[in-house]
Amino acid sequence: MKDKQHPTKKSRLEIMLLALLLLGSACTRQGGKDAEERAREEKEEKELPEVIVAQFEKQELFDFLTYSGTLAAKTQDLLYAPLAGQIKEVLVQDGAKVASGDKLAVIKPDGEGYEFRDHVVRAVRSGVVIGLLAKAGTHVDKNQELLAIADLSALKIEVSATLDDLKFLNKDEPVSVILHSANDKPSTLQGIVKFIPGAPDLRTKTFTVSIAIPCQPREHCRNAYPGLLAKVVVKKNPHFGYRVPFKYLRRQKSHILVLKEDNTASFVTVEVGQHYGQDVEILNGIGPQTRVVTSFSKMPQEGQKVKIASPEPTEHAPKK
Repeated sequence: MKDKQHPTKKSRLEIMLLALLLLGSACTRQGGKDAEERAREEKEEKELPEVIVAQFEKQELFDFLTYSGTLAAKTQDLLYAPLAGQIKEVLVQDGAKVASGDKLAVIKPDGEGYEFRDHVVRAVRSGVVIGLLAKAGTHVDKNQELLAIADLSALKIEVSATLDDLKFLNKDEPVSVILHSANDKPSTLQGIVKFIPGAPDLRTKTFTVSIAIPCQPREHCRNAYPGLLAKVVVKKNPHFGYRVPFKYLRRQKSHILVLKEDNTASFVTVEVGQHYGQDVEILNGIGPQTRVVTSFSKMPQEGQKVKIASPEPTEHAPKK
């Protein structure tokens, strides 16, 4: 009977080395697969659209009544020809700012002699020229109206309101007066309801409401002059709601792009309410936890996973 052969120390070492080589080969292959997987995931991550999101809280909002009208001076002085004669020169135009004592026009009186020397018409107050009627080269009679100088320290505007509107118009309450001009951005002044008639106009069935606009110091009304068109805005129906910049609306301005919990994009239908300049009230479709996409590197598709590029602030749109 032959004795069993036992592996020598050398053969055992060869077996261990072979095992280590096989294990290392397997780990290398697995490591390669893991690296490929990581590289693929990193590439996919880089290709995801980057978005910035914000959440909105409810704030106090209002509905509005709006009226249009023309600014007028609360007080103005009419200037008349002190004598009959020929207007030799007119030195101002409609809208010109004048100071008390400024020369406005020159009249050559009818008749001859020293007592009929040229007469200078001067401003009796500081203000702005309105309703200029005087024209150089024309004849005027004594006491004929030449022009008016409006006092700019206080303006007014009159608007027509319905009987239902009077529920929201109260004497001595503030209103907003928005000015629009060709050369300046819209500016807002504060007006005060000063007069509400007790009966409507018999022809229009509306009430002519007078609104005063204090302009002292004058810097408060530097863009406001008689004859300028303006819009009067009256707040009504206070309530709480979501105010969102209009530019965040997508798809015919009836949807908002939001992120779900798994960071996938979704277009949510919303109901739009009152407009507030560049903002809009969202009546239905979002809540305090809704993450609204405010900007993106490229427009995500419905259900597409995205990458958030910034913190998620809670926005408070500026109140008006």
